[in-house]
Amino acid sequence: MATARINQPETPPPVPWLGYRTRAVLGDTDTGGAPVSVLPLPTLTGFAIHNPSYLTVGLWPVAPLATPDLVRFTEQLPTSWRSGKALFRALLQRAGLPALVTHPKRPEPFRDLMQHGLRRYGLPLLRRLLREGMLLADNGHVDPAALTEAVKEAEQHGQVPSLLCDTLTVELGLRSLTTSSPVPAVTPGATVNPTDLTSSNLLYRCPEWYDEVQTDPSGTAVRAVEDLIADYVPDATTVVEFGCGTAADLQRMATSGVSRVGVDLQPAMIAHARLRHPDLDLRIGDMRTARLTGLLGSADVVACLGNSLAYLHTDDEIGDALATFAAHLHPGGLLVLFTPIQPPATGAARTSRVDTASVHGTVTIRYEWNPQNQISTLHRHWLLDDGRTSTDVIRRRVISPGELHNHLNAARFQHLETFADPARRNEPVDAPSAYTAARLMA
Repeated sequence: MATARINQPETPPPVPWLGYRTRAVLGDTDTGGAPVSVLPLPTLTGFAIHNPSYLTVGLWPVAPLATPDLVRFTEQLPTSWRSGKALFRALLQRAGLPALVTHPKRPEPFRDLMQHGLRRYGLPLLRRLLREGMLLADNGHVDPAALTEAVKEAEQHGQVPSLLCDTLTVELGLRSLTTSSPVPAVTPGATVNPTDLTSSNLLYRCPEWYDEVQTDPSGTAVRAVEDLIADYVPDATTVVEFGCGTAADLQRMATSGVSRVGVDLQPAMIAHARLRHPDLDLRIGDMRTARLTGLLGSADVVACLGNSLAYLHTDDEIGDALATFAAHLHPGGLLVLFTPIQPPATGAARTSRVDTASVHGTVTIRYEWNPQNQISTLHRHWLLDDGRTSTDVIRRRVISPGELHNHLNAARFQHLETFADPARRNEPVDAPSAYTAARLMA
């Protein structure tokens, strides 16, 4: 007598890039599972993708339309109201929106949008995470070699596996739990080491605050670089910025089709920048010694903005940095610097108010000047509205235009121009800091 055969759903093959620890528990995936959620799976996935990033920057995510009671209520509405989003479309009609909005002939291709996002942002982000080291890989949940192959295959084919999005979601969620608090600990009388950039500057310890306080809304630095590129290397295809910080300027450069690479010494700044700007190639490195794989002798433009060069206090260090810049440029390539060229005003301390989305308080600033070593020391005291305080001690080397020209000549650079304002490049320079453009000679 033949035995009746019951068709059981086939077990899907395991994800190719699962690590040894995850593979070891595959047989227990149906054991001890959580109850079925009231919320739809896409909603939960959306929370998993976005909420860790919100929490990392101090935002508590609230989704009132996804409360369980409201979801249960809407599930009890008549089917005719819910089918095809009829009630939602009717509300849009009553609001006066045209039919092309309420009843479009071609529905929104969510799958196409997701594929576009994964290809444009997800795959480059995975490449960077693999390069710097993934928490999932470190803990045996992902096989980095297999994941690298999966990324490579996805780049070469039309379809990007949606499971790569799940992998990214879990990795970024884990990283949000290991990053430092977006509200730094600031206490009175804190001891500061002026040679340690992180300890000497509150904003470096909190990159989110750095973006809010230091980013120039007028985009002066971006305009300066773009104007110089247009004048000297209009066919540029590669821009490398050393001392990029949170990469705000690099991201704002209107360089369509141009490869943009950012390098900074501080891991926290690069980690923040990678989350904010996943389309950029961002790397941790020291401008005195860095030699970037794939970029030696090939970059069209190297920039060092934001007074970053001034953190190098000796002639030898400045020479090392210029050698790094030269090593990455091809002959004829453009170097753009922004650095202090005059001693600061050393009068009475000045106090000003700071109010951004996250920072509210007063800042008191005074300068000291040492002509023997040409070091300007900025003393900056923060008094936040919640009572916390912190003091920064920031030391920068001032290089006169003549000195800088000598350093450039020694590193095989030809000085092109120096200016303080990109809108008045032909006027004499009388400002604390200035832009300097130079070309690498053969």
